[in-house]
Amino acid sequence: MAKAATFRKPKTGRDSEFQQKKNANPEYIFETNRRGRKVKKKNPKYIPPTRKSDGSKLESTTSGSTKSQGKAQQEVIASSEYQGGLKKMQTKWKKQAADKAKVKAEKLKIGQELAAQFKKDDADIAAAYKNKKDSKKLEKPKETEAEARAKWEEKSKNSPARRSGAWSKDELWEKQKAHRKWKSDRQEGKLKTEKFDPRKGKGQRRKLVQKTPAEIAADRRKKEIKAAKNNKSSNKISPSVPVEKKKKKPGFDAERPGSSI
Repeated sequence: MAKAATFRKPKTGRDSEFQQKKNANPEYIFETNRRGRKVKKKNPKYIPPTRKSDGSKLESTTSGSTKSQGKAQQEVIASSEYQGGLKKMQTKWKKQAADKAKVKAEKLKIGQELAAQFKKDDADIAAAYKNKKDSKKLEKPKETEAEARAKWEEKSKNSPARRSGAWSKDELWEKQKAHRKWKSDRQEGKLKTEKFDPRKGKGQRRKLVQKTPAEIAADRRKKEIKAAKNNKSSNKISPSVPVEKKKKKPGFDAERPGSSI
């Protein structure tokens, strides 16, 4: 049985352009490798545009030999017009370079003056702040308890607690002193949140209770270590293990080489 005739579409548009490009002996060609991928390679049959189709070199577009061209160039360079123009340009370039150097030197000088002025201003501000702080310390002597109580009584004479009459003046003052101590302890970090008690009802806030002396000392030690780490110049405080603890460690031998404390 004869095969059915197949209709082939004539090559027009992009197909004909592709065919022309394909036959134009391009610089790079695409070959299919073992994995079936197209790889770009240099065409060994490519003829650069500086050569003819037979491979011979194209003639030089300039007229005359290389020797005559060099001689003509030297004559142009030696001419008075060229030399005069060159001198003008060199003078202009030197002036521009001198101006740039002058501006740079002025900027550097201004920068140094500003840096010195800023340094002086900082020193003056620091000295003024220190003097102000010292003067404040001198001006404000520590308040006595009697003065603090008189001031507080004047301030709280119309308070609801005073007007209710439920507490005497001495009782109110003791409460005020306890409150002031609690505030100062909280600012100094001497208070901690009490432990969670599951027996208490929900929604109850845990109170601030006093820290033990050991806890306060440990907090102070942590702060000192942190400050020493931040200030790398001082190596006074080190979180190293004390010598007594090292000696108590099992297997420690002071005479063994490399066991320096």
